[in-house]
Amino acid sequence: MAAHLIAVALRIAAAGAAATVLVLSAWLMARPQSDQPLLDAFEDVTGFGPAYFLGPTERATYEGAVADAHRFTEEARRLGARAREHAAREGAPPGGDELERIAAYRHSFEEMAQGELFVQRTLRNRAREHERFVVGAPAAMLSLACLALLTIWSRI
Repeated sequence: MAAHLIAVALRIAAAGAAATVLVLSAWLMARPQSDQPLLDAFEDVTGFGPAYFLGPTERATYEGAVADAHRFTEEARRLGARAREHAAREGAPPGGDELERIAAYRHSFEEMAQGELFVQRTLRNRAREHERFVVGAPAAMLSLACLALLTIWSRI
């Protein structure tokens, strides 16, 4: 009896997973530029990201944008840490001119990082146009096959 309940629970879980993949792959094929959380998670886990679906020039631009965004963010953090370190060492925040200069540099680096993130989003959307058929269609077919097998097995 317990084994039967476990088998039913596993079939329900498998059917739920297959149905989720089916819906999300259909969503990828219908609206590739919209948010794709499952695909984002898959890309993060596997490292099989948008760069694989871009041409050589766009791939280089994407990878450069990733590196530059990281570099600009780190530079903004470094400037913030420098201001805090100065305040801790001197017992007071930096003087007005120095504080304004640090804030201006930090703001500039944060704006440049935002620009690079925009480039990444734009190129990710282009990559999703290619992914819609390379990833979406096979995932939909596989999930349909899984649902069909689960239906057949539940009748046996």
